[in-house]
Amino acid sequence: MLKHVYRVIILVTVFIGALVYFESNIQGESVKKTKTIKMSEETFPILSIQSGDEVINQLHGYSSNIEANLIRESITPIGEERTLEAILDEKNYDIKKINYEVSEISDNKLLDSGSIAALEKNKGKKLAKIRLKAELERNTEYSLEITAVTNTSKKIHYYTRIKYIENSHLKENLDFIMNFHNSILDKKKASDMIIYLEPDVTRQNNSLAHVDINSSFELVSFKNLNPKVVGEIVPTIKETNADVSTIELKYKIETNKDKKKAYYNVKEMYRVRYTEGRMYLLNYDRTMESIFDINLSNLSSNKLKIGISNQNDFNITSSADNTKFAFVKDGCLWYYDLTNNKMVDVFSFADNKESDVRANYDQHNTRILGMDDNGDIDFMVYGYMNSGYYEGKIAIILYKYYSKENRIEEQVYIPVDIPYQLLKENLDCFSYVNRGKVFYFSIDQNIYSYNIVSGKLTEIASNINNNNLYFSKQGKFISWQDNNNAKKTKKIIIMDLETGKQNIIEANNNENIKILGTINANIIFGYAKTNDITTDVNGSTLVPLYKVEIVDIDGNSLMNYEKKGFYVINSTVKDNIIELSRVKKSSDKPSYEHVKSDYILNQAKTTKESFLVSKVSTDDLLEEAVIELPNTFTFNKYPQVSSTLNTVINDETALHLEETTRIEDKYYVNAMGEIIATYYNAGDAIKKADNQFGVVLNKMQKPIWERGEKDTRRSLSGITPVYVSENVNSITACLKMLLTYSRKEVDVSELKSSKESMYETLKDNIKENPINLTGASLDEALYYVSKGYPIIAMKDDEHAVLITAYDEFNITVIDPSRMETRKIGLNDASKIFEQEGNIFVSYYK
Repeated sequence: MLKHVYRVIILVTVFIGALVYFESNIQGESVKKTKTIKMSEETFPILSIQSGDEVINQLHGYSSNIEANLIRESITPIGEERTLEAILDEKNYDIKKINYEVSEISDNKLLDSGSIAALEKNKGKKLAKIRLKAELERNTEYSLEITAVTNTSKKIHYYTRIKYIENSHLKENLDFIMNFHNSILDKKKASDMIIYLEPDVTRQNNSLAHVDINSSFELVSFKNLNPKVVGEIVPTIKETNADVSTIELKYKIETNKDKKKAYYNVKEMYRVRYTEGRMYLLNYDRTMESIFDINLSNLSSNKLKIGISNQNDFNITSSADNTKFAFVKDGCLWYYDLTNNKMVDVFSFADNKESDVRANYDQHNTRILGMDDNGDIDFMVYGYMNSGYYEGKIAIILYKYYSKENRIEEQVYIPVDIPYQLLKENLDCFSYVNRGKVFYFSIDQNIYSYNIVSGKLTEIASNINNNNLYFSKQGKFISWQDNNNAKKTKKIIIMDLETGKQNIIEANNNENIKILGTINANIIFGYAKTNDITTDVNGSTLVPLYKVEIVDIDGNSLMNYEKKGFYVINSTVKDNIIELSRVKKSSDKPSYEHVKSDYILNQAKTTKESFLVSKVSTDDLLEEAVIELPNTFTFNKYPQVSSTLNTVINDETALHLEETTRIEDKYYVNAMGEIIATYYNAGDAIKKADNQFGVVLNKMQKPIWERGEKDTRRSLSGITPVYVSENVNSITACLKMLLTYSRKEVDVSELKSSKESMYETLKDNIKENPINLTGASLDEALYYVSKGYPIIAMKDDEHAVLITAYDEFNITVIDPSRMETRKIGLNDASKIFEQEGNIFVSYYK
């Protein structure tokens, strides 16, 4: 009996001991939040990649496992040995092993995986040598996820892309770039770099904020700043191919003038070409941002100095009496109480004067939603959380700043599982907190309201295209259309964000309705006859509005515009003037032709904005941004600057949305190391990427167009011509040839009877990805022939050709109408297609 009692006592003791151990050692996902504290510092290790002898690509750790194919912050070139080395600067952790996975971009299919427990130690860091076993296709991107496992079983995830290139000439590229970089920082050496520049003498050269290969030598070499680099520089490979690479250098500099130190964040982008004879600098682009310091402002100017900056919108928000205001600079939220001459660093991850790359990681932003007369601020932080309770997570967090207590309090925490570069593009156009503590926001084409007090989440509308959703901060309302299909749009909904009341404007029978925009606190929209709406052969829809109207938030009509025979297709607002882009029906064919714009002068009075941003010029720093302070305030003493405390409470603030990974079917332009624009039309995205030396990505972040990646010549074989006959027109013939080439057999009669556009027909019949290239130039579109995909092109309203080959001088087309395969000179072909609007359709795998 006693033996059983002892056994029970021993088991209970072991159980309690285990509980104590796991409670103190295992770091879970939940955090106990009970007090008001300062935000904790960064703790996660930094992982760098060693490829050959070069250390590149500093990777930041994520505490949640997200889809690796969605992150494209760096590309690691892999040679024939298929090896790389992960270097871990452990910081606060003890890393025991790493796991790795290699996957395809398009579908996340796992190709390779492994685990390494034998980690080497070198100079206080741990190294893991990874040798990949999978057979990788040349010049194809794959996602690589590296997971560091700590001694307490905590997992920290790191992501990069890998690309198998026999010889990426990484060392030669980096040697050239670092020599250029070091030279322009030293006036004695800088002149050696002049031969690589292409200065444009017509430029003003009046700002250090943005400098490129066409800027003056004085600007490229930092004029008279004499900068000193703070911290180390680790290059990041953004794009790489056999001979051309785009490489980023990010660093901080310090300057010292009149015994005042100033700090700047600098980003350099180099696009270089390697040849055996020499290196070529194809493009150089540098941005520079002053790190805000109130003590650098001029006391006699009554202006708050922002400094050198490319930022266009500082999200300035003020109290009604203009005695308090807040602004955002580089993701940092600042608050200034003019009456008490008090300034507060309300929220910031950045360590403004130090060089900790974890603190200065810029994959997040801050948005001010509102300020009351007490100076209390509703604001939102979204993206990667550098430190604090949610370190390493991607989230949207709503905070409240209480000015009298100088503290912030978390209101809502929304975890998401897409990286910041996608989140900022899919967070849509508005967020708002009303006086009743209801948080309105839109993400992934859904509009939500969340009652902060009751915790109730309501979906207000779903599947709302960004182009059909409008927000008026001044009017405190949102408006949207009830359908994304132009021929099915019958209603406009106007919602008062303070009361929640909705007003609906409806179109008559056989008519449709379309929002054009907002002006002041009013809505601009118009009516179209359903039969007037056209969809052309490439799938583009034109909505000609015979009548335009301006209404207020309650739907009361303020102004009408209607001119017989003329139709409005778009509007732009500048100051108090509305420009209406117009068309009229063509006399010789069933389509529309553009005519001269018309203008409407809005009679409503506009309120003069306070705290305007303007530019001032100095001899050393050239053009700088300043915020003009009210005339009622005299800036004669530097304010006291403080930081906030963070109040964390026991109440659960997490809000889990059912869908936060539904990414819109859009095209993303990646240039200068980040996503700079998104488009619903691939042709528009390609034009932007070509202009910015960039790449176009699909929604899975797979490259589908890259500048400089088109071969000099390419010819596709195995295409059997299909010509025009009694039952086959040229468009049907081209569709048949393209589908057959993609190994999809389809009956010509089915194609002929289809009333869909070429793009929609391909979408219905092809397992690959159809793509509408309309708007791209012929040269840009030929990228697809280079990659092995024929292109359907319209040479006039009714006649299509199939482009199957090109070289330096000609393209080769199968012309079903002329019943021949022929060559057309590149210049002549460009003119033919351009006159028709550059309508191109193709596909990709």
